[in-house]
Amino acid sequence: MASWHDLQLALRHLDHVCSLLAYQSSTIDNTYLHRVAVIQHTFLSVIPIPLPHTHPNRSQLCFYSQPLNYSEQLDILRTLMMVCRHFTAAAMALELTRSFDATRVLTVSCMAALADTIVRIPAADTPCRFTLHMQGAGGGPFPGTPFGFDVQMTFAVQSESLLFPDAHLAAVRTRVLDYFHSQKKYCTRGVCAVSMGTFYAVWRGRV
Repeated sequence: MASWHDLQLALRHLDHVCSLLAYQSSTIDNTYLHRVAVIQHTFLSVIPIPLPHTHPNRSQLCFYSQPLNYSEQLDILRTLMMVCRHFTAAAMALELTRSFDATRVLTVSCMAALADTIVRIPAADTPCRFTLHMQGAGGGPFPGTPFGFDVQMTFAVQSESLLFPDAHLAAVRTRVLDYFHSQKKYCTRGVCAVSMGTFYAVWRGRV
């Protein structure tokens, strides 16, 4: 996968396959398991994790730094939302084990990283107002202050004890943590920060 077009095709095909499996649950066995498996494989092995925004070679090594039109941005985010809904519905219908819990948490964290990096890209034709606010360029009560995820006390800590059945999954967790840890400069005191698992606001040093 090396372009926005490839990502659009992958997400659209994934949404289509999951929709077909959902509609044919009366004729196909274990459709929940099939939906979870194909989504997990796509996000953990096919779609690359974005490099941190502070990576020195991000523009050369990460295709997420390529220009993006507003229509493409909107299509990717909408399709990603649909795939996330498929995954949530299917995963909640399956029996939970320690290894499955680790994999489903990691899958959603990959979705969060993908959504975050796409939202932060100013569209080449018509920049989205939400993108400008995320980048700290939209005005309002926090002018010039970007917003970001804080994973230090939630995903970072909680995922330490997760049982990953494959070493590749541990490497994916590291890349997700690298991506979100690079946003520490955004989540400073006086910034409204979004915590994965908890929502809180920090304003002028007071919670």
